[in-house]
Amino acid sequence: MTVHEYEAPVDVPAEDLFEYAAEPANLPEFLSVVSEAHRTGGDRVEVRADVHGHHVDGEGWFRADAASRTLRWGVPGQDDYRGELVVHEVGGDRSRVAVRLNTARGDKGEVRRELAEAVAALAQGAAARTDAGRADRQEGWAG
Repeated sequence: MTVHEYEAPVDVPAEDLFEYAAEPANLPEFLSVVSEAHRTGGDRVEVRADVHGHHVDGEGWFRADAASRTLRWGVPGQDDYRGELVVHEVGGDRSRVAVRLNTARGDKGEVRRELAEAVAALAQGAAARTDAGRADRQEGWAG
């Protein structure tokens, strides 16, 4: 088992970023390998993904703790894949994301690149949703 860690600043308020990330249905928007994800009850999620050219249908767990802005997820099995994402408030419209991933995959460069891409896509998706919400409420609009 290899532990991979990645941290990055994000120009989205921590509450908005966490709310977006905590919804399993949004996973395909920021995890390129995931094509579909939804809750099946409690903390169970069903995911469809394409991993290194192989289609995978699987079930795992996905837990969101809003008080600590922490997500934890995993897939039981021989590889014991699991991870954690924490959103830290920096101030104003900024936050910081810390991701920790435990996986049997050992290519640190590739996994780090994938984590960076996922966090960038997460930030873009959350920013778009935040901006749309502000526009719906007409915040910042004159007249």
